[in-house]
Amino acid sequence: RFEWEWVDSLDIDIYSTINKDIKMEYSYYRLEAVESSNLNNVIILADSLIYNISNPDRDYEVDTQNNMVRIDLDLNTINGLDLSGKTSYHWRVIAQNYQLDYQDSDPSFYSEDENYSFYIDITLPIVNMIPLYDDIFSENFDLYLLSQERLIDFDGYNRPIKLWVDYGNDGSDEEILFPNEIDTLNYIYYLPHNFSNSGDIRLKYQMRDHVQNINASLEDISFGIINPIYNSTINFFNGLVILDIPKYSVDNQINCLIRNNYQFNEVYNNLDMIGDVIEIYPNDMQLINESHLSFDLNVLNSLYDDTNLAIYKLDSDIWYQCDTYIETHFLKTNINQFGSYAIFYSENHQTQTLLPSEYILKQNYPNPFNPNTTIDYYMPETNNIDLVIYNLRGEKVRNLYSGYLNSGYHSTIWDGKSDSRFELPSGIYIVSFSFDSQIMNSKVVKIK
Repeated sequence: RFEWEWVDSLDIDIYSTINKDIKMEYSYYRLEAVESSNLNNVIILADSLIYNISNPDRDYEVDTQNNMVRIDLDLNTINGLDLSGKTSYHWRVIAQNYQLDYQDSDPSFYSEDENYSFYIDITLPIVNMIPLYDDIFSENFDLYLLSQERLIDFDGYNRPIKLWVDYGNDGSDEEILFPNEIDTLNYIYYLPHNFSNSGDIRLKYQMRDHVQNINASLEDISFGIINPIYNSTINFFNGLVILDIPKYSVDNQINCLIRNNYQFNEVYNNLDMIGDVIEIYPNDMQLINESHLSFDLNVLNSLYDDTNLAIYKLDSDIWYQCDTYIETHFLKTNINQFGSYAIFYSENHQTQTLLPSEYILKQNYPNPFNPNTTIDYYMPETNNIDLVIYNLRGEKVRNLYSGYLNSGYHSTIWDGKSDSRFELPSGIYIVSFSFDSQIMNSKVVKIK
């Protein structure tokens, strides 16, 4: 809000006892911001403000009792104004009569004070979160939050950012953490963290800048453990992305984190990006065996023909097309390296639809799990099947399904309980998928 005082005895054109010729009914004002370091850079904030006229449609008001003119500005609509607080301005009010008479040498008179300067900062603070794998402590991820300005805690504590870690995205088990400022020149904040649960996790954070502009944001990630002696599956964002990693693909147990990144252009070389970029950490980690990266087309909810979609990988700021195929309702590719992946649309893409000719029992996800895990399997034909859970002593503890099923992909959720609905202890269990006197097994790990 800007305010200035109108001194009627100085404006003789509308002051009845001093005016000697034609009395004006209105006086007009213009409000300007002048850049202190460049006086030629003048930005008009408001023009032709009429004094002594009551008009509710205008975004200013006149206090006739106190001879004050007030104007409320929407600074976001004013072009050329630096709203980040980095440019010094002083302001100028011009009284414009819009007519000449014999007492006017100049139809305008302005008032300004170059000794008084101000900064305009109504830009909300933002941070970009970058998770990095900790090579020393394999159970940790280093969370770096990069800001464009200094963040301040006005409560007297050294807590410039407040971070909530929400397992399951329902707010029932939030951790509250406070990253530390580690680089005062580049505004970098840091927090080492060991995620206690696997699966989808929501990271919410709140921060304030030096003038108490407050902002908040969130990141959805998925965390999982890759065990070298088991098949591993990591499911991200309610099943949008599924990463299947066969056993013996890594030498040591690796913590894996998947996130989406909003900070990429939606168009690349005339290709339309569908959704966000998916980043898989540890970034650029090489896999011994090929893994399968899948996007659920039902969750993606694209308006384009599926055969015109393809998966791309980012390498040295260039997007390269991956060999992509469609299996049921999943867009898939085989990868041997973690990093950044995205889906692009082009009419030149001719992605083929593939249907497996064999029975498939996929690794459950999440694995390890608590309390629930999903078991996916595929049948190339309608058949009678049994899906059973055994303990390591070979005892049947849960019959998940017995009977006929149509061909195609199927999913069954196991809640970690026995047939009598008692909670089973932590440990290793065997999923048995049997059909036509054949049996396929996979190991499931339940944790507390």
